[in-house]
Amino acid sequence: MGGEMLRCDGLVRCYAWAIPRPTFAFQRGTHLSDLNFSHKFPRLFQRNWPQSALDKQIGDIDIDDLCREYKQLVLDAPHRGSVSKPYIVGHSGIPTSTAGSNRREEHIAIALVNMPRRWPLPNGGWFNYIDYQIPLKAKRNDQGIGKIDMIGLSDRGRIIVIELKVIGESKGISDPPPTALMEGIRYSAIVEANHDQIKSEIEQEHGLIVSDERPVVLVLAERNWWTSWLGVSAAGDWGSQFRKVADAVQGQLGLSIQFAALDNCNLIYGADGVAPRLTKVPMHYDVSLSEPAVFGAPLSV
Repeated sequence: MGGEMLRCDGLVRCYAWAIPRPTFAFQRGTHLSDLNFSHKFPRLFQRNWPQSALDKQIGDIDIDDLCREYKQLVLDAPHRGSVSKPYIVGHSGIPTSTAGSNRREEHIAIALVNMPRRWPLPNGGWFNYIDYQIPLKAKRNDQGIGKIDMIGLSDRGRIIVIELKVIGESKGISDPPPTALMEGIRYSAIVEANHDQIKSEIEQEHGLIVSDERPVVLVLAERNWWTSWLGVSAAGDWGSQFRKVADAVQGQLGLSIQFAALDNCNLIYGADGVAPRLTKVPMHYDVSLSEPAVFGAPLSV
């Protein structure tokens, strides 16, 4: 089944594909307005992953339990539409913050979104970055619910939930890999729960066609973030376990979970009404977590 190619602002954007999302025979839950989501979904919202024996911690993840939490979160997710709040909030491409060790990730995300081009996906095809810092909370007391770093749209019109990880200005390696993976998976569940509204907003704001397929989860990080974590000897061989978990979740849920690296970014921070920018266009790479060569050749469209 195919779709019609769109052109918007002179750029070829995407194809539309009429592929229905899977459905589950779960009882729709009540929105957890008075409950911390991390209490009901402890694995999806787990943030504490000590470096020591990280491989064992990842290997001990109960895949059935993780997938059960995903399915239930789709039913219990907050809905911004219920309180007349959008997901695509009209970002200007200029940050509200200036340089700082904890904001480098945000400025890189904005710089990438500000580059209107096709970017390659590790599993084939391409995508556009659409927006950054996508809010997911419907109410202030939606505890544990954050923002999506970036979303994109593939050449098939599939929403891409992008979890971005970078090296901070202090040279810290930030969150461990399973934190990034769990964030991407749980954000995917919330996007799926609100697919119709998000689809409508993207189509109206960006002139694109969005398919009904499940989101792609893309864990995207600078090359030195990946190599730094793979170089933590106390963590053990976490890479192969990480890939196994992702493959198992894909098999059960029908998600696409992909890992990619981008060149270490030379960032010029935005400030005083000026957008952040990268001094060169970063190449994207497939990430192998079970081979001696961590990165493949640069990906191309």
